[in-house]
Amino acid sequence: ERCAVLASRRARRRVCGHYFHLQCIRGMAATVNGSAASALPSCVSACPLCRRKFFVWTPLPAVGDDSRAWFRAADVDGDGKLSETEFVEALAALLPVDRERLCSQLRSARGGGGCDPLSAPPALLGRAWAEAQVGSDAVSWEAFSGASRSEVSLLQWLCVALKVASVPSEASFA
Repeated sequence: ERCAVLASRRARRRVCGHYFHLQCIRGMAATVNGSAASALPSCVSACPLCRRKFFVWTPLPAVGDDSRAWFRAADVDGDGKLSETEFVEALAALLPVDRERLCSQLRSARGGGGCDPLSAPPALLGRAWAEAQVGSDAVSWEAFSGASRSEVSLLQWLCVALKVASVPSEASFA
């Protein structure tokens, strides 16, 4: 399912780090504005989780369609980098992941050599995150996209993880 983020009127900067199911935010906007016309991405309301005021909501771009726009949307503070928290929250909005475990995997950055992204994505993610940081607590667009790396980039890992997550398990056919 698609997600949405909340933004200010000015420069459409995010007002908070929360993600919402697109249909839920449309319903909230309709309730606030009192009509179905509020399915439009403009309404004055407050985030139901942190109460910060927002003026517009916008769908989170699909990472496979426009990865740079997805990166900008995940960059809550607008500094051009993804902190560990911003990255984890963005992944949690897209994938069925345990936030605590994901943070642990990012911090440990351990994994054996020759890791296949389909068989052991957590280990590969930890290595990709550690390599992308390069002396910083955050990851720039260039490091995220892997423009200057030969290893698997965070963007490549995320695209593989999204494909794997969209494949139904054998149990779902029973």
